[in-house]
Amino acid sequence: MADYGRRRFEPRGAGGTGGGVGQFFLGLGLMALGAYLFLQSVQVTTGFAFGAPLFAGYGYGYGVPGGVLLIPLAIGVAMIFYNGASLPGWLLALGSLGLLTAGIVMSLRFSLAGVSLFELLAVLGTFAAGLGLFLRSLRPGR
Repeated sequence: MADYGRRRFEPRGAGGTGGGVGQFFLGLGLMALGAYLFLQSVQVTTGFAFGAPLFAGYGYGYGVPGGVLLIPLAIGVAMIFYNGASLPGWLLALGSLGLLTAGIVMSLRFSLAGVSLFELLAVLGTFAAGLGLFLRSLRPGR
């Protein structure tokens, strides 16, 4: 009986290669653990507070407080409720909401919490070991 180009089912490892599935999941787990531990040691703070400028200028002496952006947002929402097809209302509302969101995100500060050098090396080593196992599992076997 002729085969007519049919392929036999050949079990493959991770990523369709001959690599080990166990190495794949062990590496993935170690990478996830290392990333989790690293992100747990990062502190996120913000410089945006009541009365602080949201968009502070570097070349000029004034900034735009965040509350000022609520005025065009309110006007835009009122225009939308008056006429749902109002293009200026949608532009005002979405534009001021976008600027407010961008200002808050731009004011975030990331810093590494007080961890010892040993803890930092353990976290980065765990991630690097997981990455190495993960990539080795994707390599075709000999």
